[in-house]
Amino acid sequence: CSNPESFNAHLDAINDPYFVACLDLGHAEMRGLDTSAVEMIEKLGSRLQALHIHDNDLHHDSHQIPFSMQIDFEPIVKALKAIHYDGYFTLEADQFMKAYNRNNAFEGVKLLDGGFLLGIFLKQLIFYRKEGYTKHSARLYITTKKGRWITKWH
Repeated sequence: CSNPESFNAHLDAINDPYFVACLDLGHAEMRGLDTSAVEMIEKLGSRLQALHIHDNDLHHDSHQIPFSMQIDFEPIVKALKAIHYDGYFTLEADQFMKAYNRNNAFEGVKLLDGGFLLGIFLKQLIFYRKEGYTKHSARLYITTKKGRWITKWH
């Protein structure tokens, strides 16, 4: 689904309230798709229940940690607040770890595990969550190719 109309058409065709949308922010922001993450978020609305979060150079599927490349996350966060997003977050920054080796891998994992750059993204949503707009605690899933660290936050 490369545009919101196609995405919603697929959801309509399945017509099952338990089949929800998962939006990959990095893919939605890549040039040539004639859409943006903000447009997808706005048009999917409450159907959006999961996000794949990573950064890129707007041309290549780089899977880097947020705020390390070209995606402007501020309007994305505003759009998520506007639809009262309370779904899942999956960090897909497996390429980020390639910059680390066996001697300094722990430093990279610390950044990924609820880390500094992703924290900036999530911090922007905390005010919205503390104001009582959500019914559930959120789960932040941080994934790599070889495993998953799971952090629960409220």
